[in-house]
Amino acid sequence: NSFCTLLERRSDMHQRIVVAGGGIGGLHFAAAAKQAGFRDVTVVERDPDVVRTNAGGGLGLWPPSLACAHRIGALPALEAAGQYMPAAQYLDATGASLGRPSATFATSKFPVLCLGRDRLLAALHERCVAMGVNFITGTAIDDVRGVGGDSGSRSVALSTGAELP
Repeated sequence: NSFCTLLERRSDMHQRIVVAGGGIGGLHFAAAAKQAGFRDVTVVERDPDVVRTNAGGGLGLWPPSLACAHRIGALPALEAAGQYMPAAQYLDATGASLGRPSATFATSKFPVLCLGRDRLLAALHERCVAMGVNFITGTAIDDVRGVGGDSGSRSVALSTGAELP
């Protein structure tokens, strides 16, 4: 939610936003920027594909992450791709159980949606595409020029030699 709140405070929605990296944070930020009303949002990802198979292990999304996913409209896709953890258990260093919260406590007060990292990336990418986020893949950001200057003109230099105004 902090991405969304920060972006909604911006007054100039005509500015271009270039996001470095198409990982979980980059995709979420890009979707949040579009949700906040920014018209020109581009994700630059050095991999040729944003959506990767075998992109890592499983993840558990806790309530703050679920609220962010809901806010950008990605929660239904994430719920379809994952499963809510029925209950948690606390273990000591030897693996002995220290306790378990009740099932209703774990599912109603602190729901945790479990899914694979690749499924999370796919759902966030799908949401970004549906919102009109642009993607440039197979290149990296080399430099950001004009930052801190008085001219207000900034550009992003890509490893391919291309430049984004």
